[in-house]
Amino acid sequence: MISNVCLTGSLGELIKGTIYRYVNVDRPVPKDRQFVIDKIPVCHWSKTHKSQFSTLPVGACISLSGRLEKDDDVGIVIVLQEYLVLSRESTIQLKEGD
Repeated sequence: MISNVCLTGSLGELIKGTIYRYVNVDRPVPKDRQFVIDKIPVCHWSKTHKSQFSTLPVGACISLSGRLEKDDDVGIVIVLQEYLVLSRESTIQLKEGD
């Protein structure tokens, strides 16, 4: 099966012992008027930590597209095909009432 997903979020930490790093996505919870951060595991298509994607700073804002795969240890992951760095600095955190 072929899949394609697009995602925009901020880069999280590398997942120890794996080839993945988290991309953090803010998801609104209307009932509580707050945001929850979902952590999505993503790896570069080369499946190594030797790509520029792995060296980008935590907090950098990116937009990416890739395909879904299942990893036996991590679960559903995104294999990165292409990405665009929107900001290398940490993204702005929304506070309640903003």
